[in-house]
Amino acid sequence: DKKLQTIAVIDFEANGFTESEAKVIANRTSSVLTKMNRFTVLERSKMDEILKEQGFQLSGCTSNECVVEVGQLLGVQLMLAGTIGRFGDLNIIEMRIIDVETSKIVRSANFEISGAKELLLTQGVSTVLNELVR
Repeated sequence: DKKLQTIAVIDFEANGFTESEAKVIANRTSSVLTKMNRFTVLERSKMDEILKEQGFQLSGCTSNECVVEVGQLLGVQLMLAGTIGRFGDLNIIEMRIIDVETSKIVRSANFEISGAKELLLTQGVSTVLNELVR
C-alpha cells in the first residue's frame, strides 16, 4: 500500500464571482478529491488553523510562488489552486496541481459551460478533477 501524497486545496481566485462562491467551489473540490482516494487531503479548517498560527495572510495568494510558500508552511507535497470566472456567457473553472518541492505545475485542467453558474459546482468540479487526477 503506497503512501499517498498529501495535497491541500487553496481558496480559488474569483473573476466575476464572489469570494464566498469561490470558497464553496474550493470546499467542494476538497471533498470530491477526498472521495477519490488518490491523495491524503489536508482538511481545509486544519489548513486555515496552521496558516493562522504562522500569521500568514491568504487573501490575494494566487501566484504559484505564493501557493508554493503556503504548501511549505503546511508541510504538504502538492497544492491544488484554481480560478473560477465568467467570460461572456461562459462560466469557467480551471485547476492546477503544483509540486511544492519543485514549484512546477504538475497538471492542469479546465472546464467551461454556458448557462447557470451552479453548473460549475454540480458538474465542473468533478469533471476537472477527473481529468486532473486520472
